[in-house]
Amino acid sequence: MKYYFLDVVDVTVSRSVDPALLITIALTIVVEAVLMLLLKYNRIQKAGLDSLIVNLASVAVGYGLQRLAPSLFEVENIGTLLVLLLITIAVELPVLYLLNKKKPFMDTAKTCVIMNVVTYLLFYLYVTMTTS
Repeated sequence: MKYYFLDVVDVTVSRSVDPALLITIALTIVVEAVLMLLLKYNRIQKAGLDSLIVNLASVAVGYGLQRLAPSLFEVENIGTLLVLLLITIAVELPVLYLLNKKKPFMDTAKTCVIMNVVTYLLFYLYVTMTTS
């Protein structure tokens, strides 16, 4: 079974919308919202909405990129994963900042990087444990 990283990581186990994709996206949204709460970036309702919006943006970009460069999403090494992480941050950071203009940019950047590093790490661990 191949795993495709889309959130440009909401990890998807197929190239179509299926229950695994929807569960993965939902878990990503929850994990990132909890991280925003723990980082005191937003209250839970705002964090949940922001997480939903930034992840929808990155999934949309991920689908577009998957059509243009499908091999990019077949994570063969850590370098590819880091490229996907950087793409995700590049997509989500401006969206998160626009949703929270009153917050200092550096707080938004720190929050975005932390929440994406954590979710990428969790999904990378999941993928490596299920393919071993």
